[in-house]
Amino acid sequence: MITGDNVFIVRAIATKCGMLKLNEEMDDGSVVEGAEFRNYTEEERMEKVDKICVMVRSSLFDKLLMGTEVAKESSDIVILDDNFSSLATVLRWGRCVYDSIRKFIQFQLTVNVLALTINFIAAVSASKVPLTVVQLLWVNAIMDTLGALALAMEKPAMELMEKSHVGRKEPHITNVMWRNLLAQALYWIVVLLTLQFKGE
Repeated sequence: MITGDNVFIVRAIATKCGMLKLNEEMDDGSVVEGAEFRNYTEEERMEKVDKICVMVRSSLFDKLLMGTEVAKESSDIVILDDNFSSLATVLRWGRCVYDSIRKFIQFQLTVNVLALTINFIAAVSASKVPLTVVQLLWVNAIMDTLGALALAMEKPAMELMEKSHVGRKEPHITNVMWRNLLAQALYWIVVLLTLQFKGE
């Protein structure tokens, strides 16, 4: 956090946000003033930048110094436009992309499970496959392209910010996705097998 506010105000905000521990000492290098940071040599900056969490009484020049590659690599988030609301925009788009990837995975798995099941049942029962290898490749190519384009043009909704965050260890394919996948695949398997064996 880089700000021009008073050190005690900023320290209270940073503690409430979880950036600083409640009993963290002032002289441990996690909180520095802009003037002090400007007086560091390049070697001192590289050595201490990992420890800095909050910079108070800073200027625009300090923000640009913290925008160097060393600072970017050691920071979780770097905001250079002085607009904290841009963080919410980034989070919303990130969640939208993650949701789109999940939808695409579910869609692709449904299509592939359906195609393989139909071909397998038809080959075993009628000794003839309804879809050849080339046709399966065409189906996959068309579904991949159109599905990806449709999801890429989807804009993030404000409701995404109300959802709980996704943990790093959470599986990409959830139980709800498996349920939807199996339900959709089973429905279309019944429909297509009926058309395959009963249709004229």
